[in-house]
Amino acid sequence: MHRKFSKTLSLLLKIALAIGVIYWMAHSGKLNFHVVGRAFSVEWPLALFLLATLYLQIAIISWRWNILNGALGFGIGYREAFSLSMIGLLFTVIIPGSVGGDVIKAYYVGMRVPKRRAHAFTTILMDRYLGLLSLLTLAALGVVWNYRVILTNKVMTALATFVMLAFAGGVVSLFVAIVFSKQVTGLLRRLVRRVPLASHAVKSCEALEAFRAKPLVLVIGVLMSLPSHLVACLGMHIAMGMVGAGEMPLERFLLIVPLGLISTVIPLSPGGVGIGQGAFFLLCQALSPGTGEAASNAFTVYQTLQVTAYLSGFVN
Repeated sequence: MHRKFSKTLSLLLKIALAIGVIYWMAHSGKLNFHVVGRAFSVEWPLALFLLATLYLQIAIISWRWNILNGALGFGIGYREAFSLSMIGLLFTVIIPGSVGGDVIKAYYVGMRVPKRRAHAFTTILMDRYLGLLSLLTLAALGVVWNYRVILTNKVMTALATFVMLAFAGGVVSLFVAIVFSKQVTGLLRRLVRRVPLASHAVKSCEALEAFRAKPLVLVIGVLMSLPSHLVACLGMHIAMGMVGAGEMPLERFLLIVPLGLISTVIPLSPGGVGIGQGAFFLLCQALSPGTGEAASNAFTVYQTLQVTAYLSGFVN
């Protein structure tokens, strides 16, 4: 009962935070819903194009997850992986929270391989990790490409340093987890008798051992995600034009978009609503002063289309 109350309270606080941030941004001139509405009514052909690019991104991340499933021999075809990905994304919308969709995907795959449910959930965690690492990879490239502009701003310099360290840490962590998975599995097996829950960790580490035998799969998983994130960069560039923003160099988006999207993954509000708007405002304002409001408007357009695409998971 206490646990259920805590979850409900946490959700209510997240919703309150999202509403509060959006309200504050709208009333402080950092977000203009009139401009957002006009973008949809006047630039609807571009809105439909952006919606198509979102489905392209979903197709790519479904392919990535399908490759991870294939590496563990689950026998799930791409069409089924795409369908499950759409259902998972749907649940991230109708059940506020960052892991609701992942649980649904794990449930369906677990039904296919009931004796390897822990392995199934591990592929989802690995898929998440590779997606995040891919975003950090693109952000690191964005730092290199925009280093001259970054060095003129102390805040962006500090943020760029964090990006490079996070990228290096992500690569090293993945390497260590895979290379030493066998040793960790052995250690956990010795703990099973004392700590019953350790058995679940053992099964997850066994899945990492399987990836150890196929390291190229993980490299491909990171690299194949880059086109999806580049499409997102193009999408935000187009959305900026839809809300009447001035021309911003496309290379700026290589840094802005990955960092902005990473901010929405932090479970502070449902779906990153409010958090993403604030992040894009601050990032664009720092790199290109005067573009903050347009960036928050553009992300609102983009996020609305994103939710629309995810809701279409009802047809799967």
